[in-house]
Amino acid sequence: MSDKIDEVKNNTSPPLTKEQVKQKQLDFVNQLNYTRLSKTIVQDLVNSRKESVLFQNYTKEEVVKFLANPQSSEKQIRIMSNFLYANSSHYRRLCNYFSKLATFNYYIAPYNLSKDKYNKISFLVNYQKVANLLEKFNLKSQLLKIFNVCFYQDMFAGLYFETPDSFDIIQINSDYVKISSKEDGCLVYSLDFNFFNNRQYLLDSYGDDIKQMYYNYAGYQEVIDGKKGKKVKGNPDLRWQEPLNQICIKINDDQLLYSLPPFASVFPEILNLEDYKLLKKAGEQLKNYKVLSMEIPIGDDGQFKVDEEIVTKFYNQACNNIADGVGIIVSPMKITQFSFQNSVTTETDAVNQAESELWSTSGSNGLLFGMGDNPSSSSLNISIKNDTSITYALLRQIENWLNKYIKKLNLPYDFKAHFLNQSIYDENEVCDRYQKAAMYGVSGSKSLYVASLGLSPSDVIAMQELEGALNFADDWVPMQSSSTMASDPTNTGGKPTNASKGKGLTESGSQTLEDDENANK
Repeated sequence: MSDKIDEVKNNTSPPLTKEQVKQKQLDFVNQLNYTRLSKTIVQDLVNSRKESVLFQNYTKEEVVKFLANPQSSEKQIRIMSNFLYANSSHYRRLCNYFSKLATFNYYIAPYNLSKDKYNKISFLVNYQKVANLLEKFNLKSQLLKIFNVCFYQDMFAGLYFETPDSFDIIQINSDYVKISSKEDGCLVYSLDFNFFNNRQYLLDSYGDDIKQMYYNYAGYQEVIDGKKGKKVKGNPDLRWQEPLNQICIKINDDQLLYSLPPFASVFPEILNLEDYKLLKKAGEQLKNYKVLSMEIPIGDDGQFKVDEEIVTKFYNQACNNIADGVGIIVSPMKITQFSFQNSVTTETDAVNQAESELWSTSGSNGLLFGMGDNPSSSSLNISIKNDTSITYALLRQIENWLNKYIKKLNLPYDFKAHFLNQSIYDENEVCDRYQKAAMYGVSGSKSLYVASLGLSPSDVIAMQELEGALNFADDWVPMQSSSTMASDPTNTGGKPTNASKGKGLTESGSQTLEDDENANK
C-alpha cells in the first residue's frame, strides 16, 4: 500500500513490459490511421457502392415476383414500366423505336362497288368526305401518341372528341379500365365510373355522354329553374359501362384478361445494368485514391526512435495539406505501393455485357442502339423486318377502328382505310416498288405510290386542284437536257454531210454520188 502512495506522490508508474510497449505503439498507429482513412476511403466507397437507388420503387426480388404473377400484379408492373420509361434511357429508346417505326402512310379504297348503282359524281363526293374526315383525325400525330403508350403499357384506352373541324383523343387511366367485348374486330373496354367519385371536376371535359353515364350510376341533384330539387338515386349496377366514343388498342390482343407491357421481361436486365454502372463508377473513383505512408523508424530494441508527440504533430500537419482523395497512414514497416485499379476493367466489361443482354432479351438488334460488334447489314435488315411485324399488327387494329367508324357514317358507297406496311427504314424501297407497279399500269398502284410518298388522299385531291389552277402542266417547263430535248425528225443519223455544213462536194465526192457507190452501205 505504501508503494502505491509513494508512486502517486512521485507521479511515477512502473516501467512497461515489452508486450505493453508494443501494444501501446500499435494502438497509437491504429488511432492515427483510422482518423484519416475512415473519412477518405471507407465511407465514400461504401456509400457509392450501394445497390441502385434510381429504381427504389421496387426491389429486384419484388420485380421478379411481379413478373411471375402478371395477372395479380398488373398494376405494379404498369407502375414499374411507367417509372422505367421516365428514368431509363435504354427502356425509353426501346419503346420509342417501336412506336416510331411505321410511317403511318395510308390510302382509301372502295369496296362492294356496284357498277349498276355507280354515279361518278356521287362516288367522288363521298370519297372526298372520307378523305376529309381522316385528314381531320390528324392520324400521324394521334397514332404516334397511341403507339407510344402501347409499347410501355400494352394497352391504350381512350375517348375521342370531335367537332366539325377538329378531333382529339385523350387517354383514360388504365387502372379503371377492363376489356369487356369485341365488335367489328375492335376491342371494347368498360370504364369503372368510380374514377369520377373524387374527380367530378373532370366530367365537363369528358363530354355530356360520360357525365350522364356517371349520374346514372352515382345519382344526381335535380336543378329546376336554378333551384336544387330532389336527389335522383343512382344505380350501383352501372359501375362498369362501355363509353360510346372510345378507342382501345392493345399489343398483346391474344391475352385480354390483363395488360402486360411487351418488354416487361427486360426489367431485371435494366436493374442489373444500373447496378453495374454504379460499380463501374465506384471503381473509377477508387483508382483515383492515393495513400501516403509515413514510416516511423524503429530501434534494435523494437521501440520507436521518434516520440509519439512528434509523430502526431507531423502526421496532423501532413493531413491538413493534402486533398480529400489522399489518405495517410503511419507504419513502422516500409510500404512500397497501394493500387486500387484491379477491378475497373472487369466492372467495365460487366457493364457492356449487361447492356448487351438487355438488347438481346428485348429481341431487337443491339446495333440499332449503338451496341454490338456485328455490322452485317443482312442480319440488321432481318431484325428490323421482325420488329416491324409487331408495329404493323397494331396498324391492323387501327384500320379496324377507322373502318368501323366509317361504316357508321352510312354513306351510299363503302370505303376502307388501309395503312402501308412501310417503315422509316424502307421508305425508298417501298416507294420504288409502287413506282414500278404504276409504270406498268397495275390498278391502284398510283394511289399506293402517292401514299408511299407521304401524301394523304386529301393532299392528292387538293394538290391536283391547286396545280390545275396554277396551270403547272403548261407553265412548268423542265430545263432542257439531252433527256428532255426532242429529236430532229429530218436527222437520219450518221456523219454530218457537206450539204448540212453548207459546203460543196469534192471531185471524188461528186464521182461517188454519180456512181451511187454508197447505196449498199
